[in-house]
Amino acid sequence: MPWLVLFFDTYERLGPLLDPWLRTLLTSERLGTLPANTVLVLAGQTRPDPGCWGDLADVVAELPLEPFTDAEARQLLSAKGITDEPVVREVLRLSGRLPVLVSTLAENPGTSGDLDDPSATAVDRFLKWERDPVRRSAALAGALPRRLNEDIFRAAVDEDGAELFGWLRSLPFIGDRNGAVRYHDVVRAPMLRLRRTTSPQRWSAAHTRLAETFAGWREAAAGGLDARDG
Repeated sequence: MPWLVLFFDTYERLGPLLDPWLRTLLTSERLGTLPANTVLVLAGQTRPDPGCWGDLADVVAELPLEPFTDAEARQLLSAKGITDEPVVREVLRLSGRLPVLVSTLAENPGTSGDLDDPSATAVDRFLKWERDPVRRSAALAGALPRRLNEDIFRAAVDEDGAELFGWLRSLPFIGDRNGAVRYHDVVRAPMLRLRRTTSPQRWSAAHTRLAETFAGWREAAAGGLDARDG
């Protein structure tokens, strides 16, 4: 018997509406009985809500989607007829092997020197539900430091950082490790590339502002040590 597969994409937006309905379909016959060969696929940027799905481990499997391996990306490009090695290497570099970007570049590859940088496309996808220009700008600015806390973020965005930092930490591509906030590498790379190519002057100024901020903190810390030693 063939499988019946139902796909629900962008589930980070649909989940609050569909979770109760889908759970009822899976756990009771109140809305009817699903065929035994049915598979539901929920695709989104965030993990399933544990409050809804946490007790259904016997019927729910989480499969994180990582970037293509080098071999997988090359296989896709080959299927699109792209085998010229300089072009392949440039697609891998610009896409970060992110599936949607590999596919986008494969549609119109040209030569290695003619490939359009897909960074803007990638950033638009990562921030597609955020229309506030201040928040979008803050997300790009916050990508510059390798690790963030609220103080570093405030220096990076040159804004009142408390509210924006709280918003940033809620984004699905932001991780928190031992108190240090970090962007997922797949997201950070195109954000940095977009900032660098869009405005080299702002790019340079942002580096300078961060360097001066860290230098000031270092001097203050050194002064405190000297005072205690004295």
